[in-house]
Amino acid sequence: MMSVIRNLVMLLVVIVSLSAGVMAAETRTAPTLSDALEMAKAVPGDIVVLVTGSDWHPGSMKFLRDVFETSAFRNALGENVILVHVDHTEAEAAKPKQERDKKNNLNRYLFQVPLIGLYDAQGRDIGQLTENLEQTPVDGVAAQIQELLAKRKERDELWEKATKVQGKARADLLGKSLELMNVGWGINETYRPKIDGYKPVLAELKASDPQDQLGWQARYEFQPYKLLEEVTGLAEKGQHNKAIATIDNVLENKQITVEYRQRALAAKYAVYRRWKNHEKESLKVLEEIQKLDPNSLMGLGAQGYAEFFTGPVDLKYGWRPHHVQQEISTWEVDITSEVGEAGFYRLELNRYWNVGRHNIKVKSLTILMNGEKVWSADKPMKPKIEEIVELPQAKGRQVLLRIEAQGDGGTDSAGTISMKAYYLPGGNHSGKASE
Repeated sequence: MMSVIRNLVMLLVVIVSLSAGVMAAETRTAPTLSDALEMAKAVPGDIVVLVTGSDWHPGSMKFLRDVFETSAFRNALGENVILVHVDHTEAEAAKPKQERDKKNNLNRYLFQVPLIGLYDAQGRDIGQLTENLEQTPVDGVAAQIQELLAKRKERDELWEKATKVQGKARADLLGKSLELMNVGWGINETYRPKIDGYKPVLAELKASDPQDQLGWQARYEFQPYKLLEEVTGLAEKGQHNKAIATIDNVLENKQITVEYRQRALAAKYAVYRRWKNHEKESLKVLEEIQKLDPNSLMGLGAQGYAEFFTGPVDLKYGWRPHHVQQEISTWEVDITSEVGEAGFYRLELNRYWNVGRHNIKVKSLTILMNGEKVWSADKPMKPKIEEIVELPQAKGRQVLLRIEAQGDGGTDSAGTISMKAYYLPGGNHSGKASE
């Protein structure tokens, strides 16, 4: 009998121990970010905040149910995090700033939901997730969060190392810790979340390298939009050389990232565009932006600008001021891609009314297939021009639109050119030849 009782007691102890272990492993939750920070003071933990919009984005509420509130998600994160759900409604956003919920001051730009923001136990910003969250499975979301938390741990290790060194060595470790947290344009609160929590780190960095020999300070205090505002203001006052010198001083910093360097160069481009007879310099700056990273948003934008200001008359950009002359000039536009089957096509030339003060005068329009004229309109015209053109089948021939035009009192005109199928008896209304 005693043996049976002893076994029952041992079993009960095991059950209680297992239950306690399960309870200890449960992920903590808090109703607000402020409450989560209070919880983290007692038992440290990183804070994971999900932002939804119940009255304007139903998909975010589905993500809340299907991912954020599931046991699989919480088990994947473990017990060292605190979960918070914030419903960013239109009603809350419409309130005056002083009346908004102070307990959920996320200090980030809520441009889309669902959004997951990560904070450390002191409320410092670790990072955020927004890209394709609704299409990402539970384990994928958890894995992305764990990656950000791993960076936070690496950040803390750098801080620990920094306490054991001085001077530039200390500044370098602190700079790298901010880099891990993606603290860029840090003090520019208009375009980036506030990062007040990292300002003490930046202050330590400055004290360790007061002359900024490593360049970390300039990197984290760089504000591209403020720079643009400053130098364009100087340009408007005619102080172009001072504006360029201001930008060149920024570009001397070797620590500035490629993107920041591109943005500083974009400010330089803006100055040259405001400086008469400096078109060549502005184009050279566009080339520099593109060379730094051709596939980046800034690189592709620079390429597009360069094409616009230097390229030929075409269907993509139409005609631009650098094509227009006071005397008659001839433009040839390849329209092969728009012409295939025999039939009727709509040819249009439309002026950009917000570019320049003048129009163009068109003397004639001619369409050629492999050099043979198949249609023409020999009469004075001014855009807006619309012609219904009957064309034979292209049959693989090159199709060119020849335009004879000149400036109408000025050469600052720009506009679009288009050629689209209007009526094709063959039924292929794209106009392009069937394969």
